[in-house]
Amino acid sequence: MYRARKSLWAAVAACVLTAPAWSQGIVIDEIPPMPQPVPNPVPFQNVFIRHHAVEVAIRQSVAETTIDQVFHNPNAMQLEGTYVFPLPDTAAIGRFTMWMDGKEIEGEVLDATKAREIYESIVASRRDPGLLEYAGRRMIRARVFPIPAQGDIRFRIQYAQELATESGVTVYDYPLNSSKFSKQPLENVSVRISLESDIPLKSVYSPSHAVEVVREGDHKATVVFEGEKLVPDSDFRLYYQVSKKDFGLAVLNHRPAGEDGYFLVMISPKEEYAPDEIQPKDFTLVVDSSGSMLGPKMEQAKKALVHCLEHLNPQDRFRIIRFSTDVEAGTGELVPATQENVAKAKEFVAGIEARGGTNIHDSLAEALKSRAEPGRLPIVIYLTDGKPTISEREPAKILAKARELNVDAARVFVFGVGDDLDAHLLDKIAEENHGTQTYVGEKDDIGTQVASFYEKVASPVLADLALSFEGGMKIHDLYPKKLPDLFKGTQLVLFGRYSGEGDVAIRLAGKVGTEAREFVYEASFAAVEAKNEFLPRLWARRKVGFLLDEIRLHGESDELKDEIVRLGKQYGIVTPYTSFLILEEGMEPGDIPATGEDRGRLGAFALRRMAPGEEAAPPGGDGEFHDHDEADKGGEAPAPEDAEKLREFFEKSGGFGAKDEEAGKKAVEYSMRLKELKEGQQADQKAEQEAGLDRLIKSVEGKTFYWRDAAWVDSTFDAEKKVEETKVTFMSPEYFELVRQVPALGKYLAVGESVVVLLDGKVYRIVPEASPEDEKEEGAEEKQEDEAQERQEEGQQEK
Repeated sequence: MYRARKSLWAAVAACVLTAPAWSQGIVIDEIPPMPQPVPNPVPFQNVFIRHHAVEVAIRQSVAETTIDQVFHNPNAMQLEGTYVFPLPDTAAIGRFTMWMDGKEIEGEVLDATKAREIYESIVASRRDPGLLEYAGRRMIRARVFPIPAQGDIRFRIQYAQELATESGVTVYDYPLNSSKFSKQPLENVSVRISLESDIPLKSVYSPSHAVEVVREGDHKATVVFEGEKLVPDSDFRLYYQVSKKDFGLAVLNHRPAGEDGYFLVMISPKEEYAPDEIQPKDFTLVVDSSGSMLGPKMEQAKKALVHCLEHLNPQDRFRIIRFSTDVEAGTGELVPATQENVAKAKEFVAGIEARGGTNIHDSLAEALKSRAEPGRLPIVIYLTDGKPTISEREPAKILAKARELNVDAARVFVFGVGDDLDAHLLDKIAEENHGTQTYVGEKDDIGTQVASFYEKVASPVLADLALSFEGGMKIHDLYPKKLPDLFKGTQLVLFGRYSGEGDVAIRLAGKVGTEAREFVYEASFAAVEAKNEFLPRLWARRKVGFLLDEIRLHGESDELKDEIVRLGKQYGIVTPYTSFLILEEGMEPGDIPATGEDRGRLGAFALRRMAPGEEAAPPGGDGEFHDHDEADKGGEAPAPEDAEKLREFFEKSGGFGAKDEEAGKKAVEYSMRLKELKEGQQADQKAEQEAGLDRLIKSVEGKTFYWRDAAWVDSTFDAEKKVEETKVTFMSPEYFELVRQVPALGKYLAVGESVVVLLDGKVYRIVPEASPEDEKEEGAEEKQEDEAQERQEEGQQEK
């Protein structure tokens, strides 16, 4: 948004050396004698960002952003540079400060026209399109001198802006994407946002990053994203809604011309409830005490049980079931959550010992045979680390018994520990009984995981949800298909598609105890909406997760597979049916794009080496951005040593046969992958980067690009379709003019120097500059063609 863009480009030019400085190795009048023998040259290293922290305070739709960045010069020489930082259009700069050697230095704010000249100058000198999307945006600029040898410099920027609010939803953007400027991981990066509103806060959602939201009553919340050794590959975006209703409902939509639209619905309850507003629970805790649980696992599980017991609501009822070879109900039937009953239950937990086999059939049956009282929400937490080894072992019969007994529609939440378990069976137990599954590793803290989950389901506020839309439009492909219950402190996010347009009444129905409740909201669905470009990909991830789950639980069909392949290829989603396509079509040895190690970072630098004692050049002027050595240009790089890392990543993501596994490590990893997709969780940036997936697939503002035939190709481009095409050479005058005429292209052309983009029904093809050898060869070919044409014409004349 502003864009440091995107992220740290505070080094964008992160190191553009002047040609004289690099070729001669000096930039001073007095050249010291060259030592003999001539020493080996020391490779130049880019300045890199070590630390990037963003603190944001949002009060009544006004955001004040404070950015703190630390850069490190790893070279044994001091450098001179220019720091530039793109600004959001609505930012009102309160103060820009920079510290260097303990001194505060002021920078200057440049208008959009002057800033465009500088952006284009950097792009041209570095032969790197990463900054094109900022053309037309204001910037901060400051001269940096010197950047100490093997030392740090620190920047701090502060600005304020009025946030846009539409249909009750406010959006905050921050340019955190540094991936196209550098593959150097940041030592640490964080975004911390404090929200405060006079009107109660409801939904708080980030479609770009996995954030933690901590609420402090109805009017305050803190949002946190943190990462280490990470290259941020997307901008940070946060949506939040305010509403005086008990349940807030907000809608965002996106609709390309000529297509059905995409929409997102966020539903969030209020935060402050009186005790009698919380629906009472009938809570059953089931714990595996078989021999395989012996040791730390058993002790952690017992701590988790105690935590749940100590946090029951006064109006709840509960029971505890321990199982191994046999099944034992420590409290008998459901009992009230009195201090006396809780104390007895804790004594029972303390006496649990790990031994014997794993009797899943009988323990699940025991948990589901209890009858809930009207108005109570029955919840079962079922924890196991194994496969059925005692009593009935056939999964189909275990599931059939559960269906027979669960007449009260108890919600069964499964916790699987380790890899030696039947993930397929546990998934179906959760799926058929209105719950979810969670898997924790052998070395993970079971107690923490279970306690954290319990906090989410401790206070149900609306059960048996149903959502309906009334108006001149039709809804389809809504995910999730089954709406979960709403609990205090949680929110529900749905994705779907629509045809038609106009104002719509949305009805949210549910139950609080035995009382039926209904809430009505108004929303508008646009005929064409360019904003919210992220919606199609997030919707596709949800749908792919649902389809894969259908195949895993109910069997495969060509129709489901074909749809998964179509969506997977269009949106760059790794699935068991598309991972091999990525490898086969993208992994062409010697033809993978460079990692961009020399592309610089957010908050761009144009740098050159300084001689000891040299005075810095005066601020201003356009000469600070210069051509640089060939080594800084990037370009092509060898393919990975082999595809092993990618294959390992694909296996964990469900590729190469994992979908056919029912038990063991691969089955667990596949189940976790499907859950991520179905719940709309953000992709694991770090895992994808470590595997090298980002060198084959890039997602930019709703579009997906694949590395194909030495170019980044838009997934929606079809070479067989005859579409108007504009072909432009990279870095030519026409190239920059194209970005001026079609500003929306900038963010897509920033992916590389060879790009094919389909935008608004037109194809834009950016081709690399021809090398002298290519031009010579092309000239020879043209000469041969001309000579052949002349001979043909002479022959025709003779005839």
